This record gives sequence, C-alpha cells and structure tokens, in this order.
Amino acid sequence: MNIRNKITTLFTLLTGVIILMLSVFIYHFSKRSIDREFFHRLTVRGGIAAQAHYEEGIMGPVVYNEIRQKHLQPLPDEKEYFFDKIPDSFFLSSHHITLPPDFEEQLNAGKTVQFIQGLTYYSVIPYKYSGKQYVVMMSARNDYGEEALRDMRQNLILGIILAVIIVFVVGMLFSAEIVNPISNIIQRVKRISVTNLDMRLPEQPSRGEISDLTQTFNDMLD
Repeated sequence: MNIRNKITTLFTLLTGVIILMLSVFIYHFSKRSIDREFFHRLTVRGGIAAQAHYEEGIMGPVVYNEIRQKHLQPLPDEKEYFFDKIPDSFFLSSHHITLPPDFEEQLNAGKTVQFIQGLTYYSVIPYKYSGKQYVVMMSARNDYGEEALRDMRQNLILGIILAVIIVFVVGMLFSAEIVNPISNIIQRVKRISVTNLDMRLPEQPSRGEISDLTQTFNDMLD
C-alpha cells in the first residue's frame, strides 16, 4: 500500500469511528429521552386511574374514562392492574411479568418502579389513600417511540455511510495534495544521471519540508 492510500485509509477510519461514536451517543440519549417521556405518560395515567378506582366519590370510572378519551391519547395494548398490597410473584409470573430485584424495596420506600420487558413498558406506582397503601401497575407498548427510534437508526446508518464516502473522497484529494509534491521530486530525481549531473531540482516557492528536501538534494549535487 502506497503512502497516498495509507493516508486516505487512516483518515477515513479515524473520521468514521468518530462519526460512529457520535451516532451511538445521539441514539442512546434519544432512546433515554423517549423512554423517560413514555414512562411519565404511564405514571400520570396510573395516578388518574388510581384516583378513579379508589376514590369513587371524587372521580368515578365513568368520569375517568371520559377524561381518558378526551384528553389522554390511547396507548397501544394499555392495561391497568390494581393491588391492595404489593403484588406477589405468582400473579406476576402468571402474566409473564418479571420484576426488578429491588421491586419491593422501592415500593416500600414510596418510589415508582419503571422497567421494560420486551416491547412493553411498565410503571408500578404506590398509591396511598385513607391511610392504606395500594399499588397500581400500568403497562403499554410505545409503538410511536419504537417507530421514531427505527427511523433514527435508519437515518443514522445512512448518514454514516454517506459521511464515510464523502470523507474517503476528501481524503483522496487531501492525500494527493501531500503526496504529489514528493512524487514530482522522485520523478525529477530519476531523470538525473551521470550524463546530466548539472541538472537540479526546481526551487520550491514556499518554505517547508518539501523545500528543505529539494534544497538538501541540490546541495548534495553541488
């Protein structure tokens, strides 16, 4: 592999790796943002559902359903679970739900537990009413978020491919600017033989390594 190809390859690889890392960074934080926003929607729905379920005198199921239909966009495969205590593993396993290891500890501390299983998002919310602790679990699929992430993946992959192609072309032009002066010197040196030792390399207009190399070779012939 000649110097020009080495420079182009190295330049393309380094730039490609940087672009890839930036793309992974963008995708990772975009997914976190989408997940966080969807979990927030589930938690809000869980609070409203708990109020409708346990505080019937304030807002009954009819009012809750009316609010959900008018103001809350329906979520794919949305489900609600109401528990008078922390749900046991038998019930959850029968519904193919696997909870995080610190599930009970977080609920006892009054924290909302959020996790993803497959394509389903779960938000488990402790709800206190009339001095008693209840648990509400909301689940749904984030089809819109998955579609947005899928489009982002496709766009990022396409962007990486186009960027690598552009960088490769720029690298070829860039390496040519570096290597061509050296190639010209080599071609001129090959023309010098015992019959034309008075021949010299043309002086370079600007100072630099190429100019120093030319001057050094001319000095050797003097």
